[in-house]
Amino acid sequence: LWLHKGPGYKSSGVEAVLRKHHSRAERVEDKPGIVVYRLTGSSDTLSTLMRDLFADLENSKASLGVAKMGVIVTTLEDILEGIHKQRSLLVTRRVPSKRHSFSTLTIKEAVSRLKIDMSALEGRVEHDEPDPVLGGAGTEDALRALRNRTVFVEATSRSRLQSLFHKRVLHWKRMPVQRTLRWLLPTALLLLGGYCESSILSGIPKHDETLSYDVHNIAASAVGFCGAKGGRFQQFMTQRMCPVLEESGVQLETINLTNIAPQLLALANHDVYSYVFRFQIGAVSSESASRFAVQFLCSLEVITLWFNGQNPHSALLALNLLHTALLRNMTGHKTAAIRFTNAPDAFQAEETVGVLLSFFREFELGSPRRDSAGYVVHLVLVRVLCAVFVPTALCYHATHFVGVVLSERVSGAKHQQLLTGIGGALFWLGHLLFDGCRGLVHAFAFTAATAAFRPFLGWSFVYAIFTIFLLYTFVAISLAYLFSFWFDNASKAFYTIAGMYLVGGSADRLQPFSIGLNTGLYEILSLLLEGGFCFALVNFLDSELLQRFWSYFSAREPAASSKAFLETAEDEVAKERQQVEDIYKMHDFEQRALLVRGLSKTYGFIRPRCGIDNVSFCVRQGECLGVVGVLGTGKTTLVSVLGGELFPTSGDAYMGPMSLTLHYRQWLRNVGYVPHAGGFLETLTGREMICLLAALRGVQDVPRVTRCLLRIVDLVEPDAAIASYGVGARFQLSLALALMVFPRLYLLDLPDLDSQTRALVRRVLECLRQYSTVVLTCEHLHLYESVCDRIAILAAGRIECIGSVKELSDKYCHGTTITIYTFPDRKYDLQHQRLIVTETMDHFPTCALVRCYEGILEFRISEPPTSLCETFDRLLFLKRQHKFHFFYVSDTTLDQIFASLGRKHVGLKARD
Repeated sequence: LWLHKGPGYKSSGVEAVLRKHHSRAERVEDKPGIVVYRLTGSSDTLSTLMRDLFADLENSKASLGVAKMGVIVTTLEDILEGIHKQRSLLVTRRVPSKRHSFSTLTIKEAVSRLKIDMSALEGRVEHDEPDPVLGGAGTEDALRALRNRTVFVEATSRSRLQSLFHKRVLHWKRMPVQRTLRWLLPTALLLLGGYCESSILSGIPKHDETLSYDVHNIAASAVGFCGAKGGRFQQFMTQRMCPVLEESGVQLETINLTNIAPQLLALANHDVYSYVFRFQIGAVSSESASRFAVQFLCSLEVITLWFNGQNPHSALLALNLLHTALLRNMTGHKTAAIRFTNAPDAFQAEETVGVLLSFFREFELGSPRRDSAGYVVHLVLVRVLCAVFVPTALCYHATHFVGVVLSERVSGAKHQQLLTGIGGALFWLGHLLFDGCRGLVHAFAFTAATAAFRPFLGWSFVYAIFTIFLLYTFVAISLAYLFSFWFDNASKAFYTIAGMYLVGGSADRLQPFSIGLNTGLYEILSLLLEGGFCFALVNFLDSELLQRFWSYFSAREPAASSKAFLETAEDEVAKERQQVEDIYKMHDFEQRALLVRGLSKTYGFIRPRCGIDNVSFCVRQGECLGVVGVLGTGKTTLVSVLGGELFPTSGDAYMGPMSLTLHYRQWLRNVGYVPHAGGFLETLTGREMICLLAALRGVQDVPRVTRCLLRIVDLVEPDAAIASYGVGARFQLSLALALMVFPRLYLLDLPDLDSQTRALVRRVLECLRQYSTVVLTCEHLHLYESVCDRIAILAAGRIECIGSVKELSDKYCHGTTITIYTFPDRKYDLQHQRLIVTETMDHFPTCALVRCYEGILEFRISEPPTSLCETFDRLLFLKRQHKFHFFYVSDTTLDQIFASLGRKHVGLKARD
């Protein structure tokens, strides 16, 4: 029950009337202009009691000095806040000094009366001991101390890189399973591939007998020719050379020795089989040398050996027979012979090694291919093994680089770090340093695993393979960073990149892209260019240069308001828009702390979806603007755009001379942004997160500032992992990060919080309004209307109404709201509900049904009866007549108006 105090207000008389009807009436608020009492009891008792109470108050309100009266239904939120206030008072009274011990018994008794969890309260009491720096200072004193004592210095690139590297080290230490699998599984796959290769190829059959170069082994039945044209070697040819050929099994044919080549070509034309497979050897002595034969010069005469090129061994065989004839001629021994032999097992081993090296031949500059026809099967087998194990191992290795950077972007932790003023290039360089160190260690492990079962690899190959692995890691890191911009799900990104590497890597090269160059030197150059290009592209995507390009090409005047919006827009919204336009035309941005002009954000390209549509408003210095709306109306989108997390599709915002689109980095440094998602690294603790951002911002005394921030937000477990935090603790940490600096503008996207955290928010906002401008968003207006100077209600991404709480209350909060609850077994009985609606409208002709959901009927009465007593009387009559469960009567509040506008925005979207 609330009463507006008029002239001659008599508090004792009012309480006497209240005690007459309700002995347990409790005064919960007493301000200069208004007093609020809480009346508790069952719905049936209160309905009759309120009727009689209002009858007495209305009859005597002139003598009691009551100007106006009304009722508001007490909600569970009100009860929870009341419990929290009582608990806060209890803790404040019972916090001991350092010289006294704490009375556990007294607290337990108090807790048992309030039915509060003892463990939570004890944690609160222990945490609220006086800070060694701040003493027993409250929120306002702590904020003042933080503001006056915090010293910022220009953080160097080296110190920022150290902080970013330390962040990655902490994350790596707290992920033991992932960090082990990232190097162990690829190494195991490479070892398994080498083991399979050596095991399978070890079964190649070997020949124990040596191969002798004679006619029977090389050519079976061979045909040849032998003779001399005269001269010094005629006797040697007829007595030595021709007998050696016949003895070896060569069938000599008689041909014209003066013109041999045409006769052999004629033979090829007549009998190609004999030409290819039978004619193998020939020997002719003459006085002139042949330019197509192997020549042995003796004085002026030569002996020409002919061999069949289709059988490569014929040349060695002919030379072997000539040496045998020369040996017999020199020694006179008729059985003397020279036998040229080879060991096939050694030959095959060398060829096998050559086949294995053929996979790695790309790494050795200028090495020839070993495509021996006899060992093609072995070559294919090695290729298949390497094409299966190597890409599988390396794709698993490469895809893990995307996990951390993607989670930072999706969670908002990346944006929180960019808000400290570091550039995109420095942010990515910090990641590259840590991932590069990991890649160096992994390259050593992968090289060792590759060479483990391949003893034939020399050090030159090992060095080349290590270099390729290292540069492959550089390309993989840069590509992973690039892919983090296009995915919002870590698992989807992991499997997509793995599939790309697996398909693209199923060849005889180790790099993800191939440009057709087949030497190790060119491979290294191509990998360096690929990695450098990808890393440069990543830096460009996070650079201010891209933001300038985007703002230049997308800059356009705000779109004209749609017809549906013009039909529903309020006068205050039009005046606000006109005021924004006037300030913009005069370029007098110093008049307002924040000026938002025609801000719009659209998602998607094929079927674009509007997040916010042509939003314009301005906020004065030291003012708190509350933006409210139901889910999906664009609150988070608006704050994300103003916080720099999203770039606007059109429109702009101004903070003094700074523009959101033109001075993007400078804008980020002057905004205290509290996002809805929090923006944290889940593996860090709350204290480590604060220390990280403090170091990036250049805070001089990081430990003291960290303690001060934790004191202000009252974070219970600052040394626990952020992944274990609830919604309230996450918001407290996010608020601490925003309070670290003292910007001109604070942006708070408030989630649903518990009563204790809401009280903290209200305390902090009351203090911040002395120094900065605040824009906050929430779903429940009544929770924060006490700290908001003005309220803007969003519907379908547009501002439906804007003004101070008093202005909106005076304009919209007329009349009474009646809520009727049917019995649970009748909540789907539409006939019963229609009858109640008809009868209610008959008793209250100016009422309208604004909501009907599962047996809950809500009516809005624009012109209620002359007295609240009459309203309760009529409702009691309806209850007896139609047997519904219970009803509430309350004055129409801004929350109810806001809920109606929220339901309206669905219809507005449909009209568009």
